[in-house]
Amino acid sequence: MTRTSSSADAWKAEVASIRDTVESIGIAIVMAFLLRAFLIEAFVIPTGSMAPRLMGEHYNLRCPYCGWEYDHGHQVVAKIERAEKYPPRGATCPNCRREYLLDEAHEAHIDGGDRVLVIKYLYTFIDPKPWDVIVFRNPQNNRENFIKRLVGLPGETLEIVRGDLWVKRPGSDTWSIRRKPHHVQKAMWQILHDSDYPLVNPPQAPPRWIAPTDDDGRWDLTSQHTRRMRFKGGDRGTIVFDGANGGFFPFYGYNKRDQVRSQIRYQYNYDICSDLKLSLVFTPGEADSRIALVFDVLDQRLAADISADGVVRLWQQSRRPADGADGTAGQRAAQWFADGPWTLWEQGLIAPLQPGRGYELALTNVDFRLTLRIDDEVVLESTDQDYPADYVAVKARLAPRILADTPLPDTKVAISAGGGPSDLLHVRLSRDVYYTAMFRSRPQGTAGQYARDDPEYKRLPEAWDAKPGWAVTGNPIKLDDDSFFVLGDNSPQSLDSRRWMQAAPTLRLYDKGPGGKTSRRYQLGTVPRYNIIGKAVFVYWPAGLRVPGLPSLPLVPNVGKMRLIR
Repeated sequence: MTRTSSSADAWKAEVASIRDTVESIGIAIVMAFLLRAFLIEAFVIPTGSMAPRLMGEHYNLRCPYCGWEYDHGHQVVAKIERAEKYPPRGATCPNCRREYLLDEAHEAHIDGGDRVLVIKYLYTFIDPKPWDVIVFRNPQNNRENFIKRLVGLPGETLEIVRGDLWVKRPGSDTWSIRRKPHHVQKAMWQILHDSDYPLVNPPQAPPRWIAPTDDDGRWDLTSQHTRRMRFKGGDRGTIVFDGANGGFFPFYGYNKRDQVRSQIRYQYNYDICSDLKLSLVFTPGEADSRIALVFDVLDQRLAADISADGVVRLWQQSRRPADGADGTAGQRAAQWFADGPWTLWEQGLIAPLQPGRGYELALTNVDFRLTLRIDDEVVLESTDQDYPADYVAVKARLAPRILADTPLPDTKVAISAGGGPSDLLHVRLSRDVYYTAMFRSRPQGTAGQYARDDPEYKRLPEAWDAKPGWAVTGNPIKLDDDSFFVLGDNSPQSLDSRRWMQAAPTLRLYDKGPGGKTSRRYQLGTVPRYNIIGKAVFVYWPAGLRVPGLPSLPLVPNVGKMRLIR
């Protein structure tokens, strides 16, 4: 009897355990559906409009010339097999600017797009902020979801000028630069050159950092293929970054080199990046070692100097054209020289630098602010009085050159050292996102009817797509109530607010007034508030790593590329 009773109890306990397990699984499934419906949803990114922060289908490449690893977008033209390798046509390294080899040995697998988590309905409780990365229903086709960076809020007026975003806030007649928070800016830097990846194939390739011919050998740039740059000591000596052949052009390794040029108003003498970051590890050899980081941007020279005794300063100096460079179209090779006295912007005192110890220095010139960081701490920063973001002055200075198609002053980056010897390592030059100027697109199909009904389109339909896009230089946009403006980080390839000339029929296009009269409600080029799904916060599954022997199954989590979205 006892044995039978024990068997029955065991059976009941097993059934209860199975029931608990089934209930737990059921609750988990229900919770997952509730989370997806009301809190968090996962999305996969199909295109590279937010590259290099967020990837669509892409190749992961390593440059055969310098070793730099970068992602290059795959243009979907036919069905692909994940197990097969394909030639990444049009790929060019963003570090050394060499085109990728198109031979069988350098073919690569195509990886899937990043998978991201989106907090839904967040903006029901808080207002969207500029520079948030959001997911929304595409206003041109409500069946598609897009991911972009939100840059304009209701009531604001926006205009892109030389890659920067300017804003006029509601109730104000004053333009100001739309600056990014530090954590956003940190995520948006893009590589121009990293000395840890010098061009070593072919071996005789010239270095990107060069010393003037009158340097008298004060710099040794031969150590470790220029990975280590050594100042031997003595009077001040200078090295300059070789920015020839488009070194400061807003180039994206993710894109084909000449991609979508027909859609972009590139002006090679005008679209030159001057929002830059120069970072390096500086090791002073003696107590009197000193270093200066220098940017030549537009018509001024900006510099930060750091002495081992702890004195740090920010400087500015005006630049002028060389004699005979009158700014006419024939003067394309005109050089600009620093002229006039230096103006001290800011000065400070930090703890003396210890000889033999490395210090991380970073000078950034971005959004009309010059900042010096040491070991990732701000030690000096220009003020608005030092470095005014003057919209009127910027446009007045640029307009004559744009109209005459003449070059802007050349951009230069230099490093000067003096006093005792010093070493430089990990020298990296980066640029900010540069928002390009795009033409309008011609409205097509049913979704284009709303634009074709626009009074401006009816007046001159043939001139519609020859005009600049929304918020592009010369065509500012004032946002209506509950309308938002978005841009992609991969500006040349992004189909974003600048080019939206269509409207899905399912949008709330019209308002009805007294007597049944209708008025246009939707503003072309914007995202209505009701189309916003939520804020993208985390890449939970970047392209997975492939299992050896099973190349078609990239199932190994790539933990190193999981990241917060900034």
